[in-house]
Amino acid sequence: MNERKRLAKEINRGCFIRGIVGFALFIPYGIAYAIICNTGNSPLIVMGLFLGFILLFLVGARAGKYSIVADIMSSRALVGKEISNDPIKEGLERYKKYGYRKFKAQSRSCGEILYGLTRGAMEIGELMEHVPVLQYVAATYKKIVRRAHDNTAKLIVTYQLGIYEEGDDDMINDLITYFVQDGKKFLLRTVKTEVKGYILGWVWYGVSAVLVLAFLATKSIVALILLVPVLFLAAAWGAIISSRGDFNTLCEYIEYVQTHELDTVLRAKILTTFETGDRMLNIRDAVYNPTNGNVERAIHSTGALINQVEEKLENR
Repeated sequence: MNERKRLAKEINRGCFIRGIVGFALFIPYGIAYAIICNTGNSPLIVMGLFLGFILLFLVGARAGKYSIVADIMSSRALVGKEISNDPIKEGLERYKKYGYRKFKAQSRSCGEILYGLTRGAMEIGELMEHVPVLQYVAATYKKIVRRAHDNTAKLIVTYQLGIYEEGDDDMINDLITYFVQDGKKFLLRTVKTEVKGYILGWVWYGVSAVLVLAFLATKSIVALILLVPVLFLAAAWGAIISSRGDFNTLCEYIEYVQTHELDTVLRAKILTTFETGDRMLNIRDAVYNPTNGNVERAIHSTGALINQVEEKLENR
């Protein structure tokens, strides 16, 4: 297992470097943009800002792709699957073969189930918004919970893609059940990683604000130039925290799946919870937006809920 973990770490490190190297382009670009800002040329400033957003989108998409590849190939390494001499290239080919749209759709389906399971946590955030002191942290709390279950959905789908190459809803439901079986440990680790990243983000925002204020006060271009490596370090440090957290969670998750039996009773409860929540949302949509489609879905959902209650009463 130690040898497998070492190989998985090497793959994860290689993907991380390839993903983060694109952000290094912002150093020369940022310095050039700082010089342009100092000239006061408005058209060039606006154009530079627009090009910067495009560059950020492209670099971010590249980093996200390599993050997925890292999870796919790390999963294969950790379970002892055969891996080529160029695991990163193999991972890119597997991801391309599976398809970006299919991956996003599978992640979305998985995320919907996880969202249903964390609905209680989100409702706490809704209640916090009505408490004078807590309302300022409610949005932050909800954002962390949402990011945690989105990240969990990505982990589960990449594990499925890495091990089984193809998947279906039944397989996803099995993998979600494994996660929930020991969910406290996995969720706490995921939330811990998200909290670290969130706190780090605010620290770097503070440093950046100081440099911006220094520039406004002194009109010195040095402050703007220093802002560029600060932002790069913030992105790199945040990516390191996220990558390490994801890798450790993935290792623990795979070990748990390999050493524990699936709780079929819990699996059935999870599916029932998700289906009930989805039906209630259909009814709510018909109340607030009574279109023909929404009303039709609400009618079917109401009938399904009545049948569900009748079945429970008969089984008592």
